[in-house]
Amino acid sequence: YIDAVAREWAESGVLSVAAAEERLQMLSKVRLAWGKVSSAAGLPRRAPSKSEAERAHRWVDEWHFSSEMLTAAYDLCAEHTGKFSAAYMDRVLTGWHEKGIQNLDELAEHRRAAQEKNEQQSQSRSYDIDALAQMSTLDLPDEL
Repeated sequence: YIDAVAREWAESGVLSVAAAEERLQMLSKVRLAWGKVSSAAGLPRRAPSKSEAERAHRWVDEWHFSSEMLTAAYDLCAEHTGKFSAAYMDRVLTGWHEKGIQNLDELAEHRRAAQEKNEQQSQSRSYDIDALAQMSTLDLPDEL
């Protein structure tokens, strides 16, 4: 195992004590980020895949999402897929990050505004029943 790790580190440019310390700190941050994500999602203790670890690091360490926001993203994921999906959660959290949504209050406000917009759009789609009735009584050519 030590030989395999040393070979992988050497191939990725970890050739000094300082670079090794930096790599260990990064691995620790990634492990802690995955712990936060797996706890928020109620996952059993397991090692993450490489992509899960990378995503967890981005969500927690780069985008600074709280446990509550991770849980909200997981809830949406489970509601739509029935299981944990890092790819689905990534789409949810990427959307929130791009919209600047960082906490549950901002998320609630965003959802309220989206619901109001949908209600306004549905109200503006009313139909004139008299005009539809008049159109149905028009004489159409026999060829149709």
